[in-house]
Amino acid sequence: MSARRRASGETVADSGSQAFTVSFTSFSLILLAFFIFLDAISVPDRTRQTSVVDALGSEFESSRLLEKPETPAAIVELAEEAAFQVTRQDDQYLITMPGAALFESADANIRQELLPTLHALAEKIANQELQVRIEGHTDSIPIATERFESNWELSAARAVAVLRLFLHHGIPPERLSAVGRAEFHPVADNATEMGRALNRRVVLRLSQPVLQKRWRGE
Repeated sequence: MSARRRASGETVADSGSQAFTVSFTSFSLILLAFFIFLDAISVPDRTRQTSVVDALGSEFESSRLLEKPETPAAIVELAEEAAFQVTRQDDQYLITMPGAALFESADANIRQELLPTLHALAEKIANQELQVRIEGHTDSIPIATERFESNWELSAARAVAVLRLFLHHGIPPERLSAVGRAEFHPVADNATEMGRALNRRVVLRLSQPVLQKRWRGE
């Protein structure tokens, strides 16, 4: 009787152990399959997520590139107070500063009395995310001095003089450029004194920087 009971108990114990083993193995297999499934579906999700982010980024960049810049009101107000001409040309704002107001004849040193105005203008431009192209222009009267062999050198030196002042006020150099255009882009008739005075000028072209597309290495 005791032996029969003991044998029966061993059978029950063995059956329970086998059931636990089967259950644990099944659970482990199910858990393994679940993680494999998660890993499998995570790749397309990441791909889709990257694609969506890229698409949104491209749309954002395109909209920014097509967007017309808002008028930098503080800059415009200051320029107009200084009697500089402010005009709109496509996606740029042009501030035209008379050459006679900025420089002595045949010289590229900024007049002392204009420095406070240019300092204030530079500070306001520095606070805006703007590209600044500085253009020097002259009239058609030839020049030949020890310092300037032609109107090319004079117009370029005047543009660089303004650029250096802007650099001094912390405008990043990558946002600045200067060019001398000599007498070849007049806005008035060089046959008159008034026309020549209008042609002697420095022009600031203010524009939003072009957004660079990110290189993803794809």
